[in-house]
Amino acid sequence: MTHAGRNHQRKGRSLLSIGLFQEAVSEFEEAIRLAPEEPYSYVYLAHALAEIGEEDGTIASYRNALERNAFISAVYLALGKALVDRGDVDEAISVYRQGLRIAPRLAMLHFCLAYALSDSGQTTAAIAANRSAIRLDKDIVNAYYNLGHELESQGNYKKAIDIYRKGLKVAPDDLDLRLNLGIAYRKTGRNWSAIAQYRRALRSHPEDDAAYYNLGIAYDEAGRSNEAMAAFQKAIEYNADNVDAHTNLASKLCDIGRVAEAISEYKVALSLSPEDADTYNNLGLAYTDIGQLENALDAFQHSLLLVPADADTLTSMGIVLDLMDRQPEAIATYGKALAIDPEFRRAYHNLGVAYSSLNNTKEAISAYTEAIRLNPGIAITYTNLCNQLAQDGRLDEAIGAVRNALRIDNDDADAWHTLGCGLYDKGLLEEARTAWQKALSLDDPETNELARADLATLEDKSD
Repeated sequence: MTHAGRNHQRKGRSLLSIGLFQEAVSEFEEAIRLAPEEPYSYVYLAHALAEIGEEDGTIASYRNALERNAFISAVYLALGKALVDRGDVDEAISVYRQGLRIAPRLAMLHFCLAYALSDSGQTTAAIAANRSAIRLDKDIVNAYYNLGHELESQGNYKKAIDIYRKGLKVAPDDLDLRLNLGIAYRKTGRNWSAIAQYRRALRSHPEDDAAYYNLGIAYDEAGRSNEAMAAFQKAIEYNADNVDAHTNLASKLCDIGRVAEAISEYKVALSLSPEDADTYNNLGLAYTDIGQLENALDAFQHSLLLVPADADTLTSMGIVLDLMDRQPEAIATYGKALAIDPEFRRAYHNLGVAYSSLNNTKEAISAYTEAIRLNPGIAITYTNLCNQLAQDGRLDEAIGAVRNALRIDNDDADAWHTLGCGLYDKGLLEEARTAWQKALSLDDPETNELARADLATLEDKSD
């Protein structure tokens, strides 16, 4: 390399170090003009071009460097990364493999190859490459993270847990490894092990909202609702923009009847993520719970604007329309849900409810029967079917249906009351008395009054 070329290269490197990238490009280009076979001027030019967003020029310059010296291993890393950033993942894989033929023990080449392989969906090959990276350099913490993630994607949670734990021996305070270990524990049903990991993460990262959020999920799955809510609130305290913390807190508030507060949380979540159809759906369910049906309908409509083909949301909207005594619209809405998912039991059950409201016994029986075919384990569907069969004069079938409900839930006061009514209509008065007494013993406020009235009627008849 000529003395003048070396001066231009040196000046370019100085400019590069202080952020004058365009000026550095000019110096490196002049160095190349004076010494076109010197590879490092191409390398430095590529670095400068990368800083100003010239992707094609960056890649071309790295290639020029390798044409002049194929043994600069760092260039394979840089060229591969540039190709990945441009979306040319398969080409990046080829470059990393070329580099490994030159430097087979360079751990970072194995690591970068693993990343590109994972990006292209070659999970098994990515796992092998990450294992090679760790074998060559046990301190590449992200290799443990990526390897564990790939193993999880294959359902190998036990192996993933082992990898995350090995990584944490290298970097005990690494937050991502600690959180992923907790998630892997949760996915294997070891919620208390997950909770221990999240608590450990919070000792070293006491204001991390993701750690609090994951702690909340683990507490919720362990059945500790109060602790879950407290953790979600902490996540929001440290990051008010944590959408998932808001929605999960809202869900827990709904569970304990604090629906108005839940609605506020859902609204905050939607202000942060206004394109979230699930949150609109959950907001609609919350409004339904407190009888604000117009607001519920509006929320479900917003959800369907974002995801029109959602059978669950359509069914929820149908329920609201039925509650608003708009049964024909409800039935049409259930029809849309079933056109999307013909096996959707919930839509058939509620279609039966709507037809019952219209006294269309034949269609109600058909809908309930189909719901039972799809899932024979829901007691209320049998009870509803019983009522429609009785209305159709098919008492024996009605009694059989409600007995099926009681096989599923023997403490269903409504089913016992309904059974008593069927037995009474059949003239089986003592059996009816026993059924109503059982209903009364279950102390259900909605059923007690009816059961008492029916027992009084039975006593009057006996007198």
